[in-house]
Amino acid sequence: MMKFICGTLFNVLMGVVLANVVGMDPAYGAATGAVVPAVLGNFMPLGAAFEGVYTEVWTGELVKRLNAGLAASFLNGIPDYSAKAENEVIHLVDVGGDPDVLINNTTYPIPVQNLTEGDIPIGLDKYQTKATRVTDDQLYAISYDKFSTDVQRHSNAIDTAKYKKAIHALSPYSNTKTTPVVPTSGEADATGRKKMTRKDVIALKRAFDKAEVPTDGRRLVLCPDHINDLLEEDQKFREQYYNYTTGKVTNMYGFEIYEFVNCPYFTNAGVKVPFGTSPAETDMQASVAFYVPRMFRAQGSTKMYYNEARTNPQTQESLVNFRHYEITMPKKQEAIGAIYSYDANYSGYLELKAEREEMQQAGERKRQNILRKELEWIRRGAKARTTKQKGRIQRYEKLKDQDAPQTDGSVEISSISSRMGKTTVELSHISKSYDSRVLIRDFTYIFLKNDRIGFVGANGSGKTTLMKIIDQRIQPDEGTVTIGQTIKIGYYTQEIENTKDAGIAYMDPNEKVIDYIKNTAEFVRTKDGLVSASNMLERFLFPSSQQYSPIGKLSGGEKRRLNLLRVLMEAPNVLILDEPTNDLDIRTLTILEDYLDNYDGIVITVSHDRYFLDRVVNRIFAFEEDGKICQYEGGYTDYVNRLAEEGKVPAGHILDAKNDTTTSVDSVEKENQTSSMDTWKRERKLKFSYKEQKEYETIEDDIAALEQKIEELDAQTLKFSSDFVKLNEITKEKEQTEQLLEEKMERWEYLENLAAKIAGQQ
Repeated sequence: MMKFICGTLFNVLMGVVLANVVGMDPAYGAATGAVVPAVLGNFMPLGAAFEGVYTEVWTGELVKRLNAGLAASFLNGIPDYSAKAENEVIHLVDVGGDPDVLINNTTYPIPVQNLTEGDIPIGLDKYQTKATRVTDDQLYAISYDKFSTDVQRHSNAIDTAKYKKAIHALSPYSNTKTTPVVPTSGEADATGRKKMTRKDVIALKRAFDKAEVPTDGRRLVLCPDHINDLLEEDQKFREQYYNYTTGKVTNMYGFEIYEFVNCPYFTNAGVKVPFGTSPAETDMQASVAFYVPRMFRAQGSTKMYYNEARTNPQTQESLVNFRHYEITMPKKQEAIGAIYSYDANYSGYLELKAEREEMQQAGERKRQNILRKELEWIRRGAKARTTKQKGRIQRYEKLKDQDAPQTDGSVEISSISSRMGKTTVELSHISKSYDSRVLIRDFTYIFLKNDRIGFVGANGSGKTTLMKIIDQRIQPDEGTVTIGQTIKIGYYTQEIENTKDAGIAYMDPNEKVIDYIKNTAEFVRTKDGLVSASNMLERFLFPSSQQYSPIGKLSGGEKRRLNLLRVLMEAPNVLILDEPTNDLDIRTLTILEDYLDNYDGIVITVSHDRYFLDRVVNRIFAFEEDGKICQYEGGYTDYVNRLAEEGKVPAGHILDAKNDTTTSVDSVEKENQTSSMDTWKRERKLKFSYKEQKEYETIEDDIAALEQKIEELDAQTLKFSSDFVKLNEITKEKEQTEQLLEEKMERWEYLENLAAKIAGQQ
């Protein structure tokens, strides 16, 4: 009987709640809540007749609150595609490009242009709250405040999550022509963060203008840091753009201005931190801009899940949670931008670190030079009878045992290539001449899938010319070059070009290393999955500290290695390597050879490196006299052996039977020349001047003192590694000291040689 009374009471009260929600008379709700369950024979908490209604009431209230939203007015006006969402998926139609426009057309009929269309299914984001407890006692007492408060908390949690996800989706990943990311340009605050200025907003406007984004509909969502920057530093902003009463910012430079606390974070390099990832200490919030008509949002279903406690009278509580589907994002990755702050101290640290590592490498080269000179002295026979010479021998031993600066162990390259169709590269009757000299005469060849072709010949015979014809950089005098529609050629040239029209072969000395690579791609797909440009640079022995250094600071070999990475990042399926062994270190060459073993494409290489050709190619084309190009099967050794059987010599080379290698004719001629250098013809008594004698007696002590000072500076470098001002001072002082040491060593070498000659006269 008690259960019946409690159940009836509960249903009466739920009827009153339901009536209030749907706008009925509470009396009718109470009557319905009492009669209907009684007829059906189901009571709360044992029955479940009203559980569906109960769920519907809670869900309806939640949806109403979700639609009301939180402080996310920056989403107002974004096209709503909710009606097109089915099964939590929305289908967008992608039309490939705009129709071509004819101006003053005189050709009829007007040609037909087909615009390809594609269906893009996009799954809505699922937001699901953790279950909260509602006790039966609270329900029986009709604690509507409890009900309302609980729903509010669930809706607030969902809104916060989905709006944070929305602003993250509306921001670009990194800087491109269609998604500009602008760094702030103001002074650094106490923490090292670069402040925002109105000039940064103008810079973003300029980027949107260049991207031809319409002016009506541009929206800029400022993060709190940037608004505070403007308030602190810009009086004009305070007077013209900021409302002190409402705390709102008026429109600026064509942008509708909003403020949002949960703007995304960007790294010091201007790359967006992935959603759900905790930002690093040096990551900063960014302001986000977008063009409203090119964005969209869609809402799916909202459901409540209710688990009632029915059986245990001691645990009188029910579990309630909600699941909500919604998405906001750009239709395409364009017409979105950002203004990000960065840690100026960290940026400076990276630059100093790059300089320090460069200095370490330079120091290693100096060490090797000094070690060579000291070794010569040791080999001449050191007289360890004096303290000075004993100390010198000890310094030599210490110098010899010193470890060189550590770098990454090896270059890592995952195979990158594009799909290849039936038609590849076809050369038909190609001829080319310069100044009446025939370089290529009637050459025909069809490159097959997975071909490994090597071209050999004397310098100036036309090998590079043929490579440029294949790449369509120059046109042949006769014949045709057919390139398949799916063919993508990567051309690794002999030299770094100085003009911008050279494409990727041009390197701007002022451009940052990472920007040079990002100009090709932000990500590449390898066997390991998607790999970022920064990670690819690290695989190519460019650590993060070096990635933000200008290209002009790289050595010749590093520039060649960087250019090789740029070529491979383009994912070519035809790879042209013109003298790849020039300037590349052994580690890079070894890994390049392994890379080519797994490369799914055509490899065409020009090289004088016999080992590399034997390792990589399986067919040789030799440039011979009068522009004739002859084909030989096998590697370079097979080619040489074939010529030897025929009594022939490779063009531009002669056979060296002793070591089974080829030697250039020029080098043989040089070896046959006798040296014109004479030994001492005049007997002349040599001796030290007074100044030289004094210098000779003290120079080793001077060298020891300089070496000691460098050691002390190295220790200070570690001690003040986080003090950038002090570190810069130490770096400059060490550089001056090393320069002085080098001068002293050169002077010591001269004096030592002179002393040896003087001793030889006795």
